[in-house]
Amino acid sequence: MKATSSKSKKELLQEIKQLQQQLQSKRAPENEISGFDILSGPQSGQLPFFVIVVDKKRIVRGINKILPGYKKEDVIGSSSDQFISKEFLPLHIKKVNSAFKNKRTEHFMLHADGENGTKSWYETYVIPIIKKGKVVHAYT
Repeated sequence: MKATSSKSKKELLQEIKQLQQQLQSKRAPENEISGFDILSGPQSGQLPFFVIVVDKKRIVRGINKILPGYKKEDVIGSSSDQFISKEFLPLHIKKVNSAFKNKRTEHFMLHADGENGTKSWYETYVIPIIKKGKVVHAYT
């Protein structure tokens, strides 16, 4: 999630909670979701932030929009690590691993790829996606 939004942190958190509640109401009969629901539909590209789905190895499995200068086919299936500034990579790895292990949302700031090869600051949440009691993916 990009930190430079016109919305306040509180408004963004409220928006995330509303999206989570919407996803909860659309869950499959076993009361679980795949994690990719938020990436489809007309609202996905209009979110004021990026939603990336990663697996336990931090491989990008889905994304709601692509930054200018990148191609979707180059991002999907690649390691999210390659987009993170070197000095923030250990923090990124730690937070994603923690979300998978503890089944809790993690929050942190990081410096990563921005538009057309630039670097940007991102306020990042790693939100576990749980299926049958196990974290299978995470929103980040």
